[in-house]
Amino acid sequence: MQSLGKFKNKIAYTLKGIISNMHLDEDIEALMQFGFTLLQARVYLTLLKIGDSSIRRIAEKMDIARQEAQRVAAELMVMGFLEKILAKPTIYRPLPINEALSLLFEHRQKQSTELAQKANILLRNLADVQATGRQRENNADFIIIDGKENIIRKSFQIEDKTRKTQDLIYGPEANIMHSSFIFEDETKKTLKRKVRMRMLIPLPRDQANEAFLKRFGLVNRYYEVRLLASPLPLIMAIFDSKEMILQTSPEKKIGEAPLLWTDNPGLLLIAQGYFDQLWAQARKIEPIPKSILNQNE
Repeated sequence: MQSLGKFKNKIAYTLKGIISNMHLDEDIEALMQFGFTLLQARVYLTLLKIGDSSIRRIAEKMDIARQEAQRVAAELMVMGFLEKILAKPTIYRPLPINEALSLLFEHRQKQSTELAQKANILLRNLADVQATGRQRENNADFIIIDGKENIIRKSFQIEDKTRKTQDLIYGPEANIMHSSFIFEDETKKTLKRKVRMRMLIPLPRDQANEAFLKRFGLVNRYYEVRLLASPLPLIMAIFDSKEMILQTSPEKKIGEAPLLWTDNPGLLLIAQGYFDQLWAQARKIEPIPKSILNQNE
């Protein structure tokens, strides 16, 4: 029994160490996102844990060479995250974590300001070059956009400059609610600009789709939703009849598959005609009274 108890204690101690290291790894990663190197983050966190210490003790705790610990401590002093106490041997004191975080945010804000200034200079310097390049590339009508953040950012950019019409087809039912949450705020901004939005979706077969119908567009005179008789293997959006995006794998959620963007006039003409034909055949939805909408919120 005694050996079993020792074994349990050993397991508990090991698990505690693993959990502690997991938290330490998260803290190191967080500091590195603010611009610390791996060793800088480790030295600072080690000092926070053990308190004021000499270079020798820091090196022993971290199992690194004293010269390495000395170099990193000097870097952290220049950065403002360590203080040197005159003693024999020299003692290093870490900046309290709340003050360190304030300093990190100040550094990040300063970097952001500097980057914005450099970006403005870059825009000014390359504006003429970019215009010339566009004149030479009149055939660049098709672009593949990959990555969820890139897809959402590009979609927002297109929607922001839409001024007259926005026509959408959501074929697979699973995408409807998912997309509505992602683009909810952008949709509201578009409607405030009095852009006419038309959306084609499959017939509502479950509560999720019914919730969508009750939630969006049906009390706004600029937003109309019509129902397709059957789902289409297609997710498509046309903006002002001038540009269009297509999801390459419509069965996947927005951001999980690349988008195809185009401003090709011929393809847009075909796509707009196809949408208008579907729109004329789709079933209209009677507006839902606000009193019923409020009851379901």
